[in-house]
Amino acid sequence: MNLPKNATRNEVNNARITQAVKQGSAVYLPLWSEGCRGIPSSFLRSALFSTEDGVQQRKDSSGVREINKSCTEVKLASLGNISIVLTGAHLCQKDRQVFSTCLDYYRERPLAAVGSNDFVRTTFYEFCKRTGVSYGVNPHKSILASLLRLQCVRLSVRHDHWNFSGSMLEVKFGDNDEERKGSDELCIQVSENIAELFGVGAWTAVDMKTASYRGLLGWTANFYASHSDRNYEYSFDYLQELAGYTGTKHNFKQGICSALDKLKNDTVAEKARIYSYEYSEDNKKIRVHKKDKTSSAKKKSA
Repeated sequence: MNLPKNATRNEVNNARITQAVKQGSAVYLPLWSEGCRGIPSSFLRSALFSTEDGVQQRKDSSGVREINKSCTEVKLASLGNISIVLTGAHLCQKDRQVFSTCLDYYRERPLAAVGSNDFVRTTFYEFCKRTGVSYGVNPHKSILASLLRLQCVRLSVRHDHWNFSGSMLEVKFGDNDEERKGSDELCIQVSENIAELFGVGAWTAVDMKTASYRGLLGWTANFYASHSDRNYEYSFDYLQELAGYTGTKHNFKQGICSALDKLKNDTVAEKARIYSYEYSEDNKKIRVHKKDKTSSAKKKSA
């Protein structure tokens, strides 16, 4: 949405409730609440941030996670109205958490103009705090490795009529010695191009607890959080592709059902909470209910 340069702050914020907006030359992301993280739904409904944490298991001699750049124009599994082509590093659930934190730095400021040298300056200590983890050497290294992976990625995304092509983010680091310290400078840049993926109905605000989940639980929680309060039936094979799960079909079926059972808990945020699920007659599909079917039917009849 384009707003006039003299639009009031209230006009801008009201428009940002549902979508990214442009005011004059400034481009803003939607205005999600402080206790949430905003992210394109297309990213959550695909294998972009897979459940495969193997990319985090390899280390180089300096202790920084190895960056895998072997992926070239690979079309990722995604829902039918989404197309994502990736070049660069394979990404995992940790990268979803880190990327959404980077986006949150732009919650109160305009995105960087294309080609600009406008970076958000912070420290690794503050970044950890914003991510919701305690600072330490291991979290420092993990975040550093994730930022390097994210910087390696180039995406081509089409979600309905929205299009995005380019890098996910750019990062710079201060002139630090080899010793990792919380005061080490971190500079982040997210380009205004990403706003194209934050149209009406194209993005999801995820609460901090749900955003912190990792592995298959993290993918499942964020995948269904990106869906509205209806019933959804997918085959186990399709969900396994979307999750980027490389284990056996049997283990995936057990794993996703275990994740769904955990998401039934009342402590889970309503947006990610699951009411129930059931198998198809041939046990090849699973239907997930985000609301009580009985109460929904009563509301309709009333």
